[in-house]
Amino acid sequence: MVAERSFVIDATFLLKDAENAFLGSAPIVDGCGRNTSVVYGAVRDMLRFRRTLGIARGIVIVGADADEVSSVLNVETFRDLLLGIGTNVLHEPSVRVGALCRSILLDRKATWIVTRNKSLMQLVNARCGVILASEGAAPEVITEDALASRHRIRPEQVPSFLALTDAGPTESLTTKQAVRLLEVYGSLNAALDSSGGDAISPKTRRHLSANKAMLLARLQDLTVIDHIGARWTVPLGPIVRNDHESRRAFNDYGFPSLGRLLESPRKVELVSTARDSNHAYIAVVDKAGLRELKKAGASAEVCAVDTEATDKDPRKASLLGVALAMSDRQAFYVPVTETDLRDVSKASIGDLE
Repeated sequence: MVAERSFVIDATFLLKDAENAFLGSAPIVDGCGRNTSVVYGAVRDMLRFRRTLGIARGIVIVGADADEVSSVLNVETFRDLLLGIGTNVLHEPSVRVGALCRSILLDRKATWIVTRNKSLMQLVNARCGVILASEGAAPEVITEDALASRHRIRPEQVPSFLALTDAGPTESLTTKQAVRLLEVYGSLNAALDSSGGDAISPKTRRHLSANKAMLLARLQDLTVIDHIGARWTVPLGPIVRNDHESRRAFNDYGFPSLGRLLESPRKVELVSTARDSNHAYIAVVDKAGLRELKKAGASAEVCAVDTEATDKDPRKASLLGVALAMSDRQAFYVPVTETDLRDVSKASIGDLE
C-alpha cells in the first residue's frame, strides 16, 4: 500500500443504517422544517468511521444502490450536506456503486474501499483493499492475503463464492464445499458447464443441477461490470473541512453537535506487517513438496493425520486429500486428485509410505 492512503466510502450502508435507526423516532427538524434525522445519522456515522479508520483523504460514493435503501430526498440532502462540509462526493443515481468504484480504481488512486457490500471484495488487488463495515461488529479488513488465508479464494472468485454460499432463503453450499468446488473448477460457470467427476461430492453436483438458473442469476448480480460508455475521474482530497463553514453547515441543518467530530483523525494501522516466519503449511502438489514431506517424515516420532473426503460415510466417500502434521508449527496437505497436482501423478502420491 502507498503511504498516502485514500478511501472510497460507499454511502449505501450509511443511509440504510440511518433509515433503520430513526424509523418511528422523533424527527430532527432543520430551520426549514425538514425532517433531517436520516441525514444526521448517515453523516454522523461517516464521521465516526473517519475517526475509527483514520480516514484523512477520500471520496464518498452515492450510486443507484442508495436509492434502494433511502428516499431520493434523503439521498440528495445527504449529498448536499457533505458538499457543505468539504467532502468530495460522486453522485450517480443511475450507476451501481461497484462500477463507480472500479472506475476510480482504474486511476490507481484509492487504497481502501469502505462498504458493506461483500461483492466488492472482487475489486481487491495489490494496491487496494476492502474494509467491510459489518453491522454491529468491528470493521473487517480484506486484502489479497486475507482472502487467500481466511477464505482460500482469489478476488475474481468472490462472485462465484458468494453465489454458492449466500443464496438467501434458498439452500446454500457450506464454505468448505464452495471452496473445494472453486479449487477444482476455478469458477461457478466452469463448474456448471462441467459434466461432473469425482472431484466434488454427489450432493454438491445435485445442488448445482437443481439450482442452476438461480445460481447464474446470483452470479450476474454479484459480478461488478463497467458502466457502458462512461468513466469517472475524481479528486481524492481531504474527506472533510475542519473550519467555520463546516460548523455553520451543521448548524443550518440542525446538527451543531456534529461539529466536535470534525477534528482530524489519527492514522490507524489497518494491516499488521508482522509475519510468523516459523509457521509453514505446505501443499504437496509437486516433486519439491514430496521431497519436503519425505524429509519431515524420516525424522518424525509422531504424526497427526486428517482426511478430506466427499462424504462422511467411508463406504460412499471418495478421498480428496490427506493432511499430516509431524512437528510443531508445520503441516502438509497432500491432494489425491489429478486436477490439484502439477509435475507428480496420483499414482506417485499413492506410493508414499
